[in-house]
Amino acid sequence: METQTAVSLPASGQHDVAVALLRESGLNHRKTFDKQKMEELVASVKVHGVLENLILRPVKCVSPNAGDEAGEVQFYQVIAGNRRWKAAVIAKLETVPAAIRDLTDDEAREIILIENIQREDVHPLEEAEGYLALSRTYQDLEVLAGKVGKKPTYVKLRLQLNQLIEPAKKAFWKGQLHLEHALEIARLTEDEQKQTMKECAGGWDGLIPIRRLKEFIQRNFHLQLTKAPFSLEDAELIPAAGPCTTCPKRTGANTLLFPDVKEQDTCTDPKCFDAKVGTQIANTKQLWLNSHHGEALVPVSTVRYRNPVKGVLSCDEYEIVKGKDAKAPGVKSGIVVAGDDIGKIVSFREPQKGTSAAASQPLTTRKSNLEQKNRELETKQHNEEDMLAVPFLVQAIKEGTGRLALDELVLVAHECIARTYHDMLKRYCDAIFGAGTIGSVKEGRDYAGAVEKRASEVVKDPVSLSLFLLELQLFNHIGHSREIKEAKDRYSKPNPIYLIAKNRGVEFDKIWAPLAEKYGVRKQRAASRLGLGTPVKGGSEKGNEKKARAGKSKKTKT
Repeated sequence: METQTAVSLPASGQHDVAVALLRESGLNHRKTFDKQKMEELVASVKVHGVLENLILRPVKCVSPNAGDEAGEVQFYQVIAGNRRWKAAVIAKLETVPAAIRDLTDDEAREIILIENIQREDVHPLEEAEGYLALSRTYQDLEVLAGKVGKKPTYVKLRLQLNQLIEPAKKAFWKGQLHLEHALEIARLTEDEQKQTMKECAGGWDGLIPIRRLKEFIQRNFHLQLTKAPFSLEDAELIPAAGPCTTCPKRTGANTLLFPDVKEQDTCTDPKCFDAKVGTQIANTKQLWLNSHHGEALVPVSTVRYRNPVKGVLSCDEYEIVKGKDAKAPGVKSGIVVAGDDIGKIVSFREPQKGTSAAASQPLTTRKSNLEQKNRELETKQHNEEDMLAVPFLVQAIKEGTGRLALDELVLVAHECIARTYHDMLKRYCDAIFGAGTIGSVKEGRDYAGAVEKRASEVVKDPVSLSLFLLELQLFNHIGHSREIKEAKDRYSKPNPIYLIAKNRGVEFDKIWAPLAEKYGVRKQRAASRLGLGTPVKGGSEKGNEKKARAGKSKKTKT
């Protein structure tokens, strides 16, 4: 190849071009480069030079000289090989090999985009901006996808990234938002994106798992139309919205943007969906009122253990009646306004005075509810047992030698390493520093950093190190007192906490006895309420718990 002179610059062909004549193209949307990879490229260029041709576009004089119809070339825009050019500048090369082509903006943009998307380190937002610019020329998605050698679904999803709100884009640029999260958020409206960004910040590392994000979006913004109480073809329910069957906000109408949504009849506009549900329920209630001589439908909810709206019967305040029993005295008619079967008319009866709706449920249901209640009570009991065990064991060690034996310290150290996870660190920080004091969701709560800081403050010698490690490990065992009772952990190995306690003379059974009595009373009362046990006599639950505490205090003094 021939090196050109400054007198006459070529407008086409392959040449060695002076680095000083090269300029960056304004059509290139790529803004980020991997620092380490760039340093490696510079080192290679210093030794071997630029081995692959750059693609350049000549920029000619706006006011051509007399006798020169096309104008003279002033400099060149780098269309392909941006990194190689920058590396050549850093390596102080005088010339680089290049292929000079007279390209239109559209042709240059296409080459730039194709080169960028073929690189592994190009940011998806840069890729999205490039597709958006290219789509102005190739408006047909199939044609655009064919030009860049990608599937239409891939191109559609990348284009959608341009719809991210600015806070989401900034988080994505900084690496605070992963690609799979950004793709999910980009499909939402602006208000929904704001809500979702707040939810995203609730993860242990500042970002919730993608599965949890999808569940949040599905639960709050994607509503299954198959369960809608209104006709999807009804264009008059809310005239401004029109029928759901032709709505572009239905996932089934945009499969390229929602290829992963299993339920194709899903609404992505909760406000419109809720408005249609509310209108349908109001219409149903009015029709019933007109046809039943002024008898109104009672609003009921199928949501368990809470009353979502004032004046609405919660599901534990009534019993559904079906078949012949629906015509029995005392049976009322209601309409479901919250939960499953929303908009459905149901027959129900309210429990008689002195009995709860739960006690009138079928036997199998009551047994299942009791088992669930017992599991919840056992979990609370184990938590209290563990919290009660911590100070006793620490005090026993302080009253002894004041430090752990070598084998005990090894056990605790191994356990701390194996069991140090986010929830435990959060629990420890909440107990030591106070709940919610370690940073904020937006800042990213650094529980590990807080624990390390505390360790550096309290650990001054082997004794304090031993107590710190034990304290940390005991908090990790909260919720697993059954393992201590059985003297083995969940993997059927000897439980180190139990072994240390045994060596120190700590008897957990005696410490936990009042809790066993307290929770025994609670379980009996739960069975009684469900009609599966005899009423508990001898005072209220609070009274029995007070006696249990008094007993514990007496035993402690003894």
